[in-house]
Amino acid sequence: MSEEPEPDPAGNGAPKIDNRNVASDGAHVDQQVGFQIGDTTIHHDRRTYHINQGDPPERRHEVARNLLAGGTPRRAEELFSALLFREGRITTERTYYYALSVMSERSLTELSGELLDHIREAHRMCLSHPLDAWSEALGVVWGLLCRVRWEYGGRVEGERTDVVVALRALPFVRQEEIARHMDVILSGLVQEWWESDLKLHMMRERTVPDRAAQSRKFFEAAPAVPRPYPPDPVPAAPGDRTRVFFGCVAVLAGLAVLLAGPFRMGVLAELLLLGAGSYLVLRYGVAIECSRFRPGVGGHHLEPSADADGDAAAVDVHGMTGFGRNIGALVDRLFKEDGPGAAVKPEQGAEAPYKEYRTYLKNRLVRSYQPDEVKAANLRWLVEWHVKRARGWWSRAEPGAGTGSASGGTAVLCRSLGVLAGVAGLALALWAQQFWAVVLLSFGGWLALRHGVRVGAVKRLNVAAQAEANALYEAELDAYRARVAELEDRPSDAQIARWHTLDKFYLVSDVIKRVGLKRDQIIEYVVLTECAPFARRSRLEYGPPRYSAYMVRILLLTRKGVRVVRLRLDAHTGEAQNEERFMFRYDAVVSAKVTEKGVRTTAVNAVQDLDVENLRSRVFRLVLSNGEAIEMKVNSFKSWQQSHEESESELIDAAYETSGIENALPILEAIAAEGEDWITHERERRRQWSREWDEVTVAR
Repeated sequence: MSEEPEPDPAGNGAPKIDNRNVASDGAHVDQQVGFQIGDTTIHHDRRTYHINQGDPPERRHEVARNLLAGGTPRRAEELFSALLFREGRITTERTYYYALSVMSERSLTELSGELLDHIREAHRMCLSHPLDAWSEALGVVWGLLCRVRWEYGGRVEGERTDVVVALRALPFVRQEEIARHMDVILSGLVQEWWESDLKLHMMRERTVPDRAAQSRKFFEAAPAVPRPYPPDPVPAAPGDRTRVFFGCVAVLAGLAVLLAGPFRMGVLAELLLLGAGSYLVLRYGVAIECSRFRPGVGGHHLEPSADADGDAAAVDVHGMTGFGRNIGALVDRLFKEDGPGAAVKPEQGAEAPYKEYRTYLKNRLVRSYQPDEVKAANLRWLVEWHVKRARGWWSRAEPGAGTGSASGGTAVLCRSLGVLAGVAGLALALWAQQFWAVVLLSFGGWLALRHGVRVGAVKRLNVAAQAEANALYEAELDAYRARVAELEDRPSDAQIARWHTLDKFYLVSDVIKRVGLKRDQIIEYVVLTECAPFARRSRLEYGPPRYSAYMVRILLLTRKGVRVVRLRLDAHTGEAQNEERFMFRYDAVVSAKVTEKGVRTTAVNAVQDLDVENLRSRVFRLVLSNGEAIEMKVNSFKSWQQSHEESESELIDAAYETSGIENALPILEAIAAEGEDWITHERERRRQWSREWDEVTVAR
């Protein structure tokens, strides 16, 4: 597998990984949970998944519910278990959600021993309280579990439809919760349930009209407030002001000499020509001098002496590490994808005129923000706004066109007239034999006007640059306020998880239907998800990762073999794309291997008798008889960490639970070990599970 680190345009200082899966020895990598390409957004919301020491039971219950709704049932199970069994804080709602957290993402054979005892105990706790809506919901959950027990035990106690009728009587929100968290256990035993109104309800909720727009907002980072960026002042040339001063002194001396003699009528014409010529040369000379500076953006003007790309004074963001490099990559990528040059042919030279714009934007962002106070993802909105602004310029006028040639020609003509007027005035004074006046006026006028033009041009440029920078900053503030208002209705993490779950329900049902099977013909099924290449990624602090697009693999385990369906899922719209299907027999599995990197040990405090895990990655590899290999990998999310309190192990556990691998590993390991006998052994395991239930019940 090729992994070539590249700059991550999303920020956080993390490398971007080349996600090309290169197979060796006939293998191919199917699952890479933890290697993503794209933008990373971390929402700093400590109310959803974070618990402080000493938080009251109500707060811990709220977080446990959030964890269950967000797709991490193991962490929710720990919190509910502590509240119910260690602290004795029993409520019917808590027992209901605890039972769901235990059963969620677990196969039937995993739900045995102590876990099954805990569900029984929770059911008894619930029965000891007055009947309410939560008791009824837990009663339905218990009834469905009993029905599974009866089915696998080879007998039916009572009417099988009773529990389904009771389920349909619950509100849709409860039915949806039960369907989501018990689907792996129930498998195909409730075909009639899936043909009920619940399926229609779930499909409607999956395709709500505003889903795409709402989902995209979740992957947007909190916008960083724009900051004013004062333009670099254009400096006057050394000695210009001094030369202007001495030139003015010489001009005044010349005028004094010119007026010192007896009054002449011609002196008025001389003064008029000299004054008009000086005015025209100064006014239009300043305009011509300003035009020599190429206009930039944000009030920055580029001198003609700068290099062709305008990078003379630029910060080399590509030579930097971390924040600066990510900013540079983000700006370049967004301009390449959506900038003014993206829609034109390369031969039109669209890239060059906007390289200065990109350089300005990179320098501004790198200089205005510190890496520890903002991430590149928080500045993405500002870069997108500038890309749209540049695209608007492109649509109004082609970059590089000589729009100011007419006005430039007028200025040159007026300046030339001014020079001629001045020369005429000096000629009249010379005709009147005012030799010293002409010498002083010529030398002083040339010195004052030449360097005065430069001083005036610098002043005008700096005033215009500051005004342009102020206008740009005000426009950015308006865009920032609009962005904040737009993101006010950002969907919750639970809603994103819910849409993803509904998508998986739909995909499984659709695949089963299209391959001509019924749900009761499916012994087991597994849904594996991973980040699609170039998808954006986002998560809440302490929460599982979410992606804007997934690569989904559905494994349908039937009596004849395993049907595998691969497809790409757009998380914004729920659309399935580029589907592939293939099948292999159980005896085609040659081997299965699980590799873990990290530490497993027993806690130092032996009284607690807890295991300690600090894993950096888990890898499962299934090899088929034709040499093809399916590899599923969960890596650490170290680059996602934004808080010292978040451990690497917690991040990998969250990714592990939401990827589907946790449920897939024991099933695929059993298939690899048992081959064609897996079906027989699986049925025996389920019958044994039913007998253990009866034995424990009789013993009690």
